[in-house]
Amino acid sequence: MEKDPESIATVQMKPEYAASEVYSTASEAPPAYKMRQSSSVQIAKIIAMTVIASSFIIGFFVLASAYLQAKASCDQMQTLDSVLEKELMLETLQNS
Repeated sequence: MEKDPESIATVQMKPEYAASEVYSTASEAPPAYKMRQSSSVQIAKIIAMTVIASSFIIGFFVLASAYLQAKASCDQMQTLDSVLEKELMLETLQNS
């Protein structure tokens, strides 16, 4: 394969802009690209995030409550089954 004498590594580009204009060290956009948000948009975002967060929190507690009620019901049924089983065993022993 033949090597191109004008490869990217050898081509020198003329700087048209100062280094400070091309690569900014700041993480925010230049002032021309900043979008201004009105206070009503900020309030709407805050309200939306509050509604979403509260729905997740309420949903968690509803699920936890349903789980605890189902667990209590199952535990009660297991207790009643064991009592019934013991009564049946005692009845069979008394009849023998």
